[in-house]
Amino acid sequence: LMQSDSLRAAITQINLSLSQVMVILIFVYLLLLFPDGQFLSPGWRRSWRLFAIPMALLILLTLINPSPIINWATGEGALALDNPLGVNWPTLETVSTESLLYTWAVPTLMATFAAIGSLFHRWRRSDGQTRQQVKWVVYFLCTVVAAFILKELIIWLSNPHLKENSVYPAFETFNDVLAVRAWVGLPQFIGLA
Repeated sequence: LMQSDSLRAAITQINLSLSQVMVILIFVYLLLLFPDGQFLSPGWRRSWRLFAIPMALLILLTLINPSPIINWATGEGALALDNPLGVNWPTLETVSTESLLYTWAVPTLMATFAAIGSLFHRWRRSDGQTRQQVKWVVYFLCTVVAAFILKELIIWLSNPHLKENSVYPAFETFNDVLAVRAWVGLPQFIGLA
């Protein structure tokens, strides 16, 4: 039983780190290279490296952090176990996994906004087919961002009574559909463009 819990905790922690990598690849790197597979200029490539180094370091620290495993979606403890992949490093033991996730979110959000900025720059300097391709992706991003803002606004306005509300199951369904749409939709829209 103990090995099973430890294995489940290790898989959960690896899943968290792989999810972080997926966010970076889909919402940053893919947008920086869209539509021709090239960075806009060597300066954009250097900027990507500037963001990629702290993001990768924070993912590694999250993976080896000995703090209890958390559920990334809710921020709550998923398992009542410490991370079996954790390294007993005194400085790292004082930092929670949640703090590392919030710290990782800062360069990731900055890189995402830079990637969206690169799309607008590509759109401005392009014509014809490239402009149409970029327009599809920007349309999708604007729609998803607006839906996420609406979701967060609902949570903020109704907190802490949202779970007690009778519309909570519908809200959970909306949240799940929105998350799937964001993960699957961007590659679909890039394929469509």
